[in-house]
This record gives sequence, structure tokens and C-alpha cells, in this order.
Amino acid sequence: MKLPPVVIVSWDDAHVSNDSVDHAPKRQHTAGFLMRDDKAGVSVAAEIGEDPKPTDDVRDVTFIPRGMVVKVRRLR
Repeated sequence: MKLPPVVIVSWDDAHVSNDSVDHAPKRQHTAGFLMRDDKAGVSVAAEIGEDPKPTDDVRDVTFIPRGMVVKVRRLR
């Protein structure tokens, strides 16, 4: 079975701050199997099964809107 590439997505996240006025996004880094990278955004999965097709058996998919994505770096 051929697995999708493993990536690290660097992105700027919105946040809630109760004790200070921090008027800037927080940089985050999310690693996983690259499921999709298009104009809408980037989706990465934490786990991929082998039955019956890899795209039918994925877990813990994170979607990051394109406007928040800073960089997608392939690890393999």
C-alpha cells in the first residue's frame, strides 16, 4: 500500500485570551499524512488504515483553512 506523504503544516491559529490582550495569531505546527492540499485548505490525518482503501479508513483528520496556512513541509 502506498501511503500519502507525511507533512508538517505551520499555520496561524485564532485564540481566546482571558487574561491579556494578545492581538496576534498563535503559530501552530500540525504533523500528519497529507490527505488534501488545495485552494480551500490543507487536511492531514493522524492515522490511515489498510482496508479497503487508505482514503476510506482515516482517523483524526485536521482541516486548516488556506488563509491560515503559512507553510507545508514534506517529511517524506
